[in-house]
Order: sequence, then structure tokens, then C-alpha cells
Amino acid sequence: MEDEQEFIVLTADQAAQFRGETGKGARLEPVPIKDGRFILPKRCLADKAHTKTLKKLRRMPTELVHKDQHYRGDDGEEIQIPKKKPGIIDRLKGKSS
Repeated sequence: MEDEQEFIVLTADQAAQFRGETGKGARLEPVPIKDGRFILPKRCLADKAHTKTLKKLRRMPTELVHKDQHYRGDDGEEIQIPKKKPGIIDRLKGKSS
């Protein structure tokens, strides 16, 4: 369904484990959601820039999330689910497509 995207769902501890650089010029930044969990786009699993974490990341559960569901950013502001090309939201901050 186009209104939903599949995400990797993480606890706060798991998000802390996966957060950070995963390769040259790439990093994972789990996004907090209102229920206290964190998410990463499932498409991260296809990005070879994350090779060092893929084996563990593939063991995490996934879940469909509706596109209109809001999430909290680090500043507490609500943000929409990203609609970027694979690999973009997990690149080092400051880079854009």
C-alpha cells in the first residue's frame, strides 16, 4: 500500500546500538516515534554502506507504518516519515540529494 512504508522497529537500547557511522560517509540515525520506539527505513537493509551492521539489523522486527503518522525529532517537534531515495536519510548529516 502506498500510504504505508515498512520500517525496522527498535527499542531505545537497540537504537543506541545502531546509531552512528556504519561506513565511509554513511550513518544510521534511528527516528523516535510517539510510543517510545525507534524506526529505520527497511530500505537501509539494501544499502551496502551499512555492511558492518546489516547482519544484526536484519534480525530486527519490521512493521508497516502509515505515512500520516507523526514522529518526534530530537527537538521534540513532530516530523513526517521521510520520503527519500534509499540510503539518503542515513547518510552523514549535511549531505543532501
